[in-house]
Amino acid sequence: MAEDPVIVSLCCNYGGNGMATGRVQRIEADGVTAEFDAFEPEDSPALPKCSILTNPLTLFIGHVRIPISGHQNWYGNWCWDAVWMARKDARRLLAYLIGKRGWDVTEYPVETDLLPLLDSKSK
Repeated sequence: MAEDPVIVSLCCNYGGNGMATGRVQRIEADGVTAEFDAFEPEDSPALPKCSILTNPLTLFIGHVRIPISGHQNWYGNWCWDAVWMARKDARRLLAYLIGKRGWDVTEYPVETDLLPLLDSKSK
């Protein structure tokens, strides 16, 4: 039986007009929030590049390439887009971003399987 996909919200658009920045500053997935230093401008070269390829449907963030099953612009409001992906791929994306300098987990539910590396980092 296939897993239900996880919705991953990407803060990747300019706040003033909703156009894509080509970078991602914050992500939210199943109650987990990870973000880059809040003082960086939304199009800072310090942020990882973010793009979506349509055939095959693939999310690129930094050096990570992840197959996705869907994409929606302006998810919630025009600062955010959303992608649907397998849970294992959401876990891989979070691990990649959290491992990068400047990224932190700012919120997460007590019981989550998306962040198994938090336990090992805190010990």
